[in-house]
Amino acid sequence: MFDIGFFELMLIGIIGLVVLGPERLPHAIRMTSAWIGKIRRASVAVKDELEREVNAHEMKKRIQEQMEEAGINDIKKSLESAHSLTKGNLINDVVKEQAEKLGLGKADSTKETPLAKDTKTTPSNEKTSTPNS
Repeated sequence: MFDIGFFELMLIGIIGLVVLGPERLPHAIRMTSAWIGKIRRASVAVKDELEREVNAHEMKKRIQEQMEEAGINDIKKSLESAHSLTKGNLINDVVKEQAEKLGLGKADSTKETPLAKDTKTTPSNEKTSTPNS
């Protein structure tokens, strides 16, 4: 990183010894090395995070391109439209099945019987009643 040789380190050590003194120099060296270690760890963490983000973005872009080449987006859209069309029918079927299991299906079938009677032909001896009478 920095091109510091042995003689430069000796010069920094002598200046530090003269400026700080022999009592405070070991503490200053420990604190300086601790700060340098924290800075290195933080820079490595940031570098790793940026690499992960770039790799994730590139992978997402490649996957999207491959999906477009394969025509999966068109298939996905058609499946979603088919799902939305059948979703209401499936829900109605499930509700009807549950209602029949609970015994409520008979109530629904009685509601449909008047419509069924209207479409059926009545025997000649039965009179049909009109709703107004």
